[in-house]
Amino acid sequence: MFGPNQTPHFHHRCDTFKTFYARAQAAFRKAFDISPDFEVVFLLGGGTVAAETILRSVSCAVQFEDYHRDFCGRALRIYTGMLPQIATRPLRNCANFYVQYETGDSEFNVCPERDGTGPIICDAVSSFPYYEIPDDVDIWFTVSGKQIGAEPGLSIVVVRKTLIHDSDILLKGGYSTMSLDTHLLCARGNEVLNTPAFCLLESLMQACESFDGKYEHRMRIDARRMMLEDTFSGDALKGDGPVVTVYLGAISEALIEKYDLYRHHGNVQLFLWTGDSPWYKQFCDEVTREQSTLPA
Repeated sequence: MFGPNQTPHFHHRCDTFKTFYARAQAAFRKAFDISPDFEVVFLLGGGTVAAETILRSVSCAVQFEDYHRDFCGRALRIYTGMLPQIATRPLRNCANFYVQYETGDSEFNVCPERDGTGPIICDAVSSFPYYEIPDDVDIWFTVSGKQIGAEPGLSIVVVRKTLIHDSDILLKGGYSTMSLDTHLLCARGNEVLNTPAFCLLESLMQACESFDGKYEHRMRIDARRMMLEDTFSGDALKGDGPVVTVYLGAISEALIEKYDLYRHHGNVQLFLWTGDSPWYKQFCDEVTREQSTLPA
């Protein structure tokens, strides 16, 4: 009754929270068919927090695929900011870091070939669960607020169990919010390192428990993309997958403002996991009417 938190009326060191956390873990695993060969941890913060936690926790050097792209470049800036800490990391078991889906270009990237004995790290923030995580990936992360459909503010890191006790891969010891090893140790006891956002965990749990399946999720996104492809001319759209990039000249400012479309690099984007399908039908109908008024 007289615990440290006014609401909820339990704290993150009690058995009630452990049950709550275990349920959230189980819901995520069941919704997305997570193999028992992998551990799952929930971190407070988005994809950038997850990326930095992983990069600070691997004991080997890291090679970045397509580092000139938006999100891989961001991870590289985090990594280079860690100098001189990373200067002594061995190159013999170099890790590979790649972004599975670059939303800026609406473009899917294939898993790189393993470089030596190091792990493959995958940023699946915008790709999961539309795209499957390749079998060769050892560490991957996503977030609560995108395709999973929960409130934003949590990241989810999934780690192959065989890596956890390998000091050539993951740094051991220390007590830090940026230590993946410490977070994994806590998660195995259904605990967290620092005070969690209870409401975000509950939102994630509820989203996972109500998730209707990866196949249904993909079909819903593909149907929306087809609707947009039937509306716009072929050279007006860019890329593939769950984010449609529309070149700026293909749509009026009035519709951009009305639908509050996301602007990126001079173009606009539609994230096909958001909204309801009738919204897309209404949007496409308005684009068609607008196009019909243009001079031939």
